Amino acid sequence: MSLPVFTDPASTLLSNFLCLFSLFILLFHGVPISGRDDTINIGAIINLDSRVGKEERLSMDIAVNKFNAASSNRKLQLLVKDSGGDPLKAYTA
Repeated sequence: MSLPVFTDPASTLLSNFLCLFSLFILLFHGVPISGRDDTINIGAIINLDSRVGKEERLSMDIAVNKFNAASSNRKLQLLVKDSGGDPLKAYTA
């Protein structure tokens, strides 16, 4: 069984593209890039002036700390913004 031979430029270009794309997928699939940052940012907008907001912040901090202590290859970073009790400010943030 022989491989098909492409003679027109469009199919040659397409076959070259498919070969390069397949090579790229084989080389880099599942391999971490050396300069990659393994920190995952998590954002939360809460009212830090209320009791519920303070409890939410504390709960999220505990959860992030537990995850970071248990995980060796990924880390979480919690980014909290204060809504100041204004729903419109929280919505636009």
